[in-house]
Amino acid sequence: MNLQRCQHLLERNRTLKNKVEKKVAVVSKCLLGYRCRFDGEIRNYGIKEMLNKRNYEVVGVCPELEIGLGVPREPIRLVLKGKRILLIQKKTQMKLKRKLERFSKDFLSRLKRIDVFVLKSKSPSCGNNDCKVFSNLKDEIVVGFSDGVFTKVCKRFFPGVYIFNEENIFSLDIL
Repeated sequence: MNLQRCQHLLERNRTLKNKVEKKVAVVSKCLLGYRCRFDGEIRNYGIKEMLNKRNYEVVGVCPELEIGLGVPREPIRLVLKGKRILLIQKKTQMKLKRKLERFSKDFLSRLKRIDVFVLKSKSPSCGNNDCKVFSNLKDEIVVGFSDGVFTKVCKRFFPGVYIFNEENIFSLDIL
């Protein structure tokens, strides 16, 4: 092997060592300052900046927008029917659970790696065990709490991956 070839290989090796593979964080777009909340408000929590400083690639997602719901939009809610939890838009009574599950599976299957989720708390699509489950569409009677539909699929596809929200992401130093 000639000297030039050795120097080239050494330089290439140094370059590869200096490149640190980024971790991947899937984050609700509404937490990143996108106008996608159901009420049309824009809120930026500084999550993207914090994750970038910790060497994360941020992948934004809004499951509700991705299934065709607009901004602003009529609220959706989790409703208990028998032993099943449905996702229904209150005003239109449109059932959305299957559509959101399909999107979630397609979206997550395209990602090879996810190191952390940061999802909107209390959201019927993205909440983590803090989504109100109602007895029906008319009453405001809460019969329990559950994961959002997208979050349930995340847990199936990536078991054991931490799921944070905008309330606890800054208080934890696990990242």
